[in-house]
Amino acid sequence: MAKPKLRGIHAGLKYRLFLFRKKRLHYLINRKSNKAYSKMLIKLGVLSGKVINIKEHVFIEDYRSLKIGDHCSINSGVRFYIEGRGNPTITIGNNVQIARDVIFETGMHEIGDSAMRGGPSIGKNIIVGNGTWIGVGAIILPGVSIGEGCMIQAGSVVTKNCKPNCIYGGNPAKVLFDLATINVLK
Repeated sequence: MAKPKLRGIHAGLKYRLFLFRKKRLHYLINRKSNKAYSKMLIKLGVLSGKVINIKEHVFIEDYRSLKIGDHCSINSGVRFYIEGRGNPTITIGNNVQIARDVIFETGMHEIGDSAMRGGPSIGKNIIVGNGTWIGVGAIILPGVSIGEGCMIQAGSVVTKNCKPNCIYGGNPAKVLFDLATINVLK
């Protein structure tokens, strides 16, 4: 009797290797260990390796273009869409807290002519400064730089650069309060 061929399993492994070789990670499945996932991202160069908490269901489209600093927390459902011409990157600073279901999008389209308005894809970098806190369901669009110590309210759509130590909210996000004006209680 001939050995049965493991076509289904073999095909699945080949596909996973294909994705890995193409430098794309799609993690939309539950992982058994947060530590194992973090270790893998450290080996891939995404994380620096210092106390990072990443929950399940985090989607990273192109891990080569994502850098996450020390002591960060990334909740479940966060999506990093790194796409577009020009090799865009997303850089997350140290001590950043990202709530669930936040979307980072580096790609956008040129307007194009009247026959087809969605022209070629363009990629722009996103930078999140140290100590930033991003609320649930916020959307960070291409080319945005968020200053250090900012707070982005839940559901906000950040379309422009954010100056440091301010609270931003709304669609499009606007300065709601300047945290630098607050005297810290002792």
